[in-house]
Amino acid sequence: MAGCRLDMHTQPKVLPLTKSDFFEDGRGSRALVPGTIARGQLRADAYLYTGMINGKPGDFMPFPATREVLERGRERFNVYCSPCHSRMGDGNGIVVQRGFRHPPSFHTQALRTAPLDYPHYLERQLAPALDVVLKLLSTSFEREAGEQLSLF
Repeated sequence: MAGCRLDMHTQPKVLPLTKSDFFEDGRGSRALVPGTIARGQLRADAYLYTGMINGKPGDFMPFPATREVLERGRERFNVYCSPCHSRMGDGNGIVVQRGFRHPPSFHTQALRTAPLDYPHYLERQLAPALDVVLKLLSTSFEREAGEQLSLF
């Protein structure tokens, strides 16, 4: 076979996290150096990722509300929030119509004038509501959201 080259396919190599006799501890890979940050995972802007300033919730957007940001927010809302809150934000989504807990309407004056409070929203509203649904799938909010928590 003229087009078949097996030399690179059959060369000796160690796949990540497999056994190897090369190192004394039998591992094929070395442990990460303490403090290593994966490419794209440096979270230098603590407010953007936690919503906290000096241990207290911030009350302003951590980035400008551009047209692109608003369109992305609407798209994410329609995917993740509208099943409970409905696309109108009135709290009458399809999940509620099927018997699950009724979330607050975003049209109330109290919510319109409320300061931003990421920890409260994530820990006391979003996570408990989603854990009810995700339990049926044998998973949890923490497990599914993981890295995506920075989007909220």
